[in-house]
Amino acid sequence: MMYIFWTVGNDIDAQRKGVATVFLFDPSFPQIPHHKGAGVISPQDNWLISVRLSAIHICTPDTPFFRLRRRFLTMAIGSHNRARLKLHLGTAVELMYKLQAYGIPIDSIPLTCTGKIKLTNMRQWLRLRHMIEDQEKRATTATIRNYNSSSSDSDFNSNSSITIITPNDNNILVEAPYLNDVLFKQGNSYTGQPGNNILRSLIESKVKQHYENTTKKYKPNRMNQVERKALILHILDEFEHTYHGRFVNWHRSNTMSDYWWVILHNSNESRDDQKVIFSKVEPLFRKINTKIHQQYEQLSHKVFGQSIHKTNSTPNQKSSNIIQYKNSNNNSSLMIIDADPPRPITITTTTVTTTTATTIKQNGGTFLFHSLDGNGKQNNNNKTQGGLLSLHHSDDNRAMPSSSLSSSFDTTSSECFGMKFLPCYGD
Repeated sequence: MMYIFWTVGNDIDAQRKGVATVFLFDPSFPQIPHHKGAGVISPQDNWLISVRLSAIHICTPDTPFFRLRRRFLTMAIGSHNRARLKLHLGTAVELMYKLQAYGIPIDSIPLTCTGKIKLTNMRQWLRLRHMIEDQEKRATTATIRNYNSSSSDSDFNSNSSITIITPNDNNILVEAPYLNDVLFKQGNSYTGQPGNNILRSLIESKVKQHYENTTKKYKPNRMNQVERKALILHILDEFEHTYHGRFVNWHRSNTMSDYWWVILHNSNESRDDQKVIFSKVEPLFRKINTKIHQQYEQLSHKVFGQSIHKTNSTPNQKSSNIIQYKNSNNNSSLMIIDADPPRPITITTTTVTTTTATTIKQNGGTFLFHSLDGNGKQNNNNKTQGGLLSLHHSDDNRAMPSSSLSSSFDTTSSECFGMKFLPCYGD
């Protein structure tokens, strides 16, 4: 336990934020034999913890024996750590769900649903520690010999040497990536990794900003290779300095015995790492760029089509039509104003008679005009067809008045929904 906390304490982020610990108890776990009895906890020197504990989760079954052990553990951790203590009761599956509610990745817990301990993660971690310690042992030692051909008064002779120990920074192993790290692994997109989602959102926002600044007359300009490379490098630089993220690749070098996460440096000093990052990010950038470019093209076609439709279409101006009817006997004429242009009014004349139409005023009637010519039922069908004013007569030929036309329209008026309509006469 002391070695585990020592390795955890080497991480700077763990020193800053602390460590969340999980203690799991189950009757199926093998018990360490003790002279005082199985399962008895006694203080030992290897309980020394070199890192601050930010959370303590104790998970036990709901039995009287483990309730007693929980009380002993609560007393053992001290009063200064009880505010960080959380006790959980239930089966193995229930305990996993309770830990997941606190943001703990239950997939990394080496425990099956039946309560059996998985040793695969422990063996993998031990292999990782061997690789890290071997890498530290293989730290290259560069010996620079300073051959001085100066005067004999120099304090250094020609055999003096300076030894510089520099670690191999090309393959820096990462035991556990951070949440804001971008993970590159063949066959996995890591959509659940927050760092990958941040990079994807950053690329999308930068591409949209580029099209908004370069689009002219609703025509998006496709980026060339130089602009695309410059924008990708700008995105990578902003991700490192603004979001403090790292680029981690699943890699195995010649000096490594197994595959593991290796940090990639996005700098001019490490050209190889920069090429690897660019080759991993460019397909994602190309996919997002193509999608946004298609969206802008569809928007430009839609706006351009609307502008053409507005240019070709003429406004439907509603104007009044004046229909003029001339009397055959004299020079007087009757003008009828039509307020609805799409429906023209046609007047057919056959035989001129001396029938005079008498119009009475209606206030809120069910039809527009009511003419009394001896048959009131026929006039119910004399509704407006194509305008606000129409002329009909009771005789079969529906003829217009001849001699008395002018005199009858001088004194009569019609009213529709409270508004008066007067016939207009002209030469």
